[in-house]
Amino acid sequence: MAQQHSSEEVDLGYLFRSIGGFFKKLIKLLFLVLAFFKKYLIVLIVLILVGFGLGYYLDSDSKLIYNNELIVIPNFESTDYLYEKVKAINAKKEAKDSIFFKSFLGEDHQDFIKIEIEPIIDVYSFMAEKKENLETLKILYDDKDAEEFLTDITISKYYKYHKISIICKGNNSEQISKNILKFFNSNEHFKLYQKVGIKDTEIQISQNANMISQVDSILKNVSENTKKNQSQTVYINTQTELYQMVNIKQALLNNRLKLQTKYIDQNEIIKLVSGNYNLQLRGISALPNKIKIPIYLLLIFSIVSFLIYLYKKLKEISKED
Repeated sequence: MAQQHSSEEVDLGYLFRSIGGFFKKLIKLLFLVLAFFKKYLIVLIVLILVGFGLGYYLDSDSKLIYNNELIVIPNFESTDYLYEKVKAINAKKEAKDSIFFKSFLGEDHQDFIKIEIEPIIDVYSFMAEKKENLETLKILYDDKDAEEFLTDITISKYYKYHKISIICKGNNSEQISKNILKFFNSNEHFKLYQKVGIKDTEIQISQNANMISQVDSILKNVSENTKKNQSQTVYINTQTELYQMVNIKQALLNNRLKLQTKYIDQNEIIKLVSGNYNLQLRGISALPNKIKIPIYLLLIFSIVSFLIYLYKKLKEISKED
């Protein structure tokens, strides 16, 4: 027992010495940092003033950067088209193709910075839409990483909603976003799809209304003749068949709602659901230049000074016997 207590005391003593040594090193490091700032205090003040002045000048001639967030519905199987267009716009921006941007952004084209798109993951609605969708997910999943799988374009094209972020400079960022959306909707191929799709939806709505009327007529006939105890022009032999007719009507009503909302969505190829414009960016990139530039100058000076200090130390070590 005595040996065990002795061992525990040794372990605790070692632990306390280690903690004490750590704090000593931390204090020493803090002292070195303070000594560095004290030694170069004048240089640091000059850097801050120069950086502030330069940043103030740049801010006076610059525009604020905004983020515009759009939620859209790609109709007529246009999801792949939309993602490719976003990729192409960013590629054109990197290539500084001003002619391309002038064609749909006009004089505001220089204020456009970049565009991003991502799906709004709603796998449950996707599975509930059709029974076949669940089987499709099982086949495509194939032991992939869940997050990567759900955001992959192979799956994300089936999600109804997608979020587009458009980064712009200046107060015209809302108009730039609307012009980009207009550009997406200018595709002649999908305009033809839209024309056919809207016509088909209108026919389906009309036929759905006729079928509901027919079911109502049957149910009304059964109800009236049952009350009067008269022979029926339409025969429903069992209670089960009556329930089936009621279920058919409910299914038709549900389908009518889907068709009517689909018809509303189809008024655009890329349907804008909602837009939040002129949202100021967060983080260091959103800070004004009069704050960012002094920070950058201080960091650069500190890193260069540290590398010089490190070089001198390594040189001293290399000269030791």
